[in-house]
Amino acid sequence: MNKFGFLSVLRNRWMAGAIVLLALMAVLVNWYYYREIKMGLDREFGIRLRSLASLVSAGVRGNYRLDYSRVDAPRLELPDSVASSIINIKSRYSLSNIMIIREDGKVMFSLEQGLIPPGEDYLNWNMDYREIVSALEGKAASTRLIRSQYGSYMKAGYAPLSGPGNSSEFVTAVEASPSFLKSMGDWRTSLMITSLFLAGGILISVVLILKSTDSLIKARESLLRSETLTAMGRMTAVITHEIRNPLFIIRSSAEKLREMHPADSAEIDEFIIEEVDRLNNTLTEYLSFSKGEESGKKKIDLSETLSRSVKSIRKAAGSEDLNLETDLENGPTPFTGDEKKLIQSFMNIMVNSVQALNGNGRISVSLDRIPGFYRIVFSDNGPGIPEKERSRVFEPFHTTRTSGSGLGLTVVRECVEKHGGRIELSGEPGRGTDVIIYLPAEDTS
Repeated sequence: MNKFGFLSVLRNRWMAGAIVLLALMAVLVNWYYYREIKMGLDREFGIRLRSLASLVSAGVRGNYRLDYSRVDAPRLELPDSVASSIINIKSRYSLSNIMIIREDGKVMFSLEQGLIPPGEDYLNWNMDYREIVSALEGKAASTRLIRSQYGSYMKAGYAPLSGPGNSSEFVTAVEASPSFLKSMGDWRTSLMITSLFLAGGILISVVLILKSTDSLIKARESLLRSETLTAMGRMTAVITHEIRNPLFIIRSSAEKLREMHPADSAEIDEFIIEEVDRLNNTLTEYLSFSKGEESGKKKIDLSETLSRSVKSIRKAAGSEDLNLETDLENGPTPFTGDEKKLIQSFMNIMVNSVQALNGNGRISVSLDRIPGFYRIVFSDNGPGIPEKERSRVFEPFHTTRTSGSGLGLTVVRECVEKHGGRIELSGEPGRGTDVIIYLPAEDTS
């Protein structure tokens, strides 16, 4: 295979593009789910921060006092119980800080006074202005993930200090670093490794597919060759059919010559009639193997058809040293089949036996009924078939004789299988051969 070889398929730009696209799609699908999961966790984390900010606001609301004694550092003072509750919330939910911010951006309360003392301007005022305004207007909000210059991530939730839906001059702010980011980072690393393995697996799979395609292409070429041979066989069948007509004329003329010149009949039999018959038998086998149009099937009596085949062989053999015995089923043996092909098949089997015996020996033909089948057995006491040859006797053109076409038993098997039956071969070298045919029996009741 040159044109459609594996390497040429691999070099095809469409195939190469398909490999890259398939690997890219696999990686993108993984990253898409990674991104969706990360965004989902981020949303849940935002909801959690808004809820905590609202919880702190609910605890502080109505329990604070404003201290403006220091204009430069105004404060919002809380009772010890409320402050303790806020500290517990910060600790329990791993928050970074909890603050209360005035509408002008001043920090009025902070649990982490060392980092953001009261009175200072809120550092994230400009960055989180939209969320803070939303909280001032009475609706809790949360920010997106913010990455600091040190590489850490932070997220904040804001809630109004007044009741839900009411504007307020203070907002509660809770800040936290999302703990899920570490596991997401580990997952991202695992995802990258998995994607690489997946891409490699896809590449290997595509290579295997290409190799399979290579085998399929070879099979296709083999099929095309078989179809070509079939077409040639059909053409040969037509030519063979045309040859048989003059052969018939030659044989008829030889028979007349034999009658006119009985003294030379031996030479006529040997050099004309015998060679014509041999050539005609070969042509018959080729015609049967060409798989042309099938003849129509009809109702026949299988025992009578087999008897006709035996009579034809007995007449053709013409040897007193050849004993041809029959043991056929008594009574009707109805069967639907192609009588001509069945006769030809039965004769092919018996001709093989006659040739194996060289005109000296015994051939027995039996027909009996077993459950669901007619069993036809052809037996001879010839040299038998070697075991190494037994598995090949039904192959087309396989023969052990120099004058044989190797199609006789192939035609037989094809005919038997087309009639819904099966054929078996048994026997031992030196003890003869048994050819057993099973054909589906019809109900006679």
